[in-house]
Amino acid sequence: INDELTWCENTILLYFAALSTMTYKEFQQKVTLELASIYDNERGTLSHPKKGENFSKAVKMYERAIILGSGVSAHNLALMYERKMLPKDMQKIIEFYERAAELGNTQSYFSLATIYYRNKEYINLERAALNYSIYCNRMHRQMRESDLIKNRNFIEAAITLEHLLNNDIVWELQYNYWKLFEQKDIENAEILFLIS
Repeated sequence: INDELTWCENTILLYFAALSTMTYKEFQQKVTLELASIYDNERGTLSHPKKGENFSKAVKMYERAIILGSGVSAHNLALMYERKMLPKDMQKIIEFYERAAELGNTQSYFSLATIYYRNKEYINLERAALNYSIYCNRMHRQMRESDLIKNRNFIEAAITLEHLLNNDIVWELQYNYWKLFEQKDIENAEILFLIS
């Protein structure tokens, strides 16, 4: 039981945890993310945001869900900073996208790559190439070929990655990454990304 939640929220957590095949922590993460999403959806639109009680609850619930291991929550919080729902802070945006990627959120690799490729203050072609690579590889594993060619982010990532691979700055790093990936050493390939 979580003291920060209302009696009703705790009751819902316990009830569904009992019915669920998930662990209590997994279920708590899922419910916390769902509650954050509900509060987040009540925030209004980008042009007319509402920053009331539910907006603050959404931020708190996303933060709680991140602690519980939710990559989607970290990604959503980064989006809130990026879209100026919270004061824009590039360090926090990158921090939350990196945390989301660590927690398995594939879309965050694309977002990080885009920052490193397009944002003048944060240009880092090696990191852009590696994030685009990881994004493309994960999307390729998650989606059917016919669906990939319809995915705008995948196409953008693949085209940008091809452009970056023609750049001598990232060629050797990318070669080493693909070599590990082809050997099905995905864990070490992604470690190469993290230490670069």
